[in-house]
Amino acid sequence: MSFLIKVMYKEGILDPEQKTILHSIKMLGYDKVLNLETGKMFFLDIDCINEEEGYKIAGEISSRLLSNPNIERFEVEKVL
Repeated sequence: MSFLIKVMYKEGILDPEQKTILHSIKMLGYDKVLNLETGKMFFLDIDCINEEEGYKIAGEISSRLLSNPNIERFEVEKVL
């Protein structure tokens, strides 16, 4: 079973890359863009018995290895 993990900064955490990209978008004349969010994506293929076990494994890996719980949040989605 395949899972997509998205890791993004928590609300209120300074993201210099986001600020730089947003500034560049504005400099290119795209004034209607109000905000953007940067992050990382990971695809995991997990040999699991069922979807519940897959989510559990993906969540544990995300919280223990792929994200910093002090400044980042993550989402796990099953990929079809």
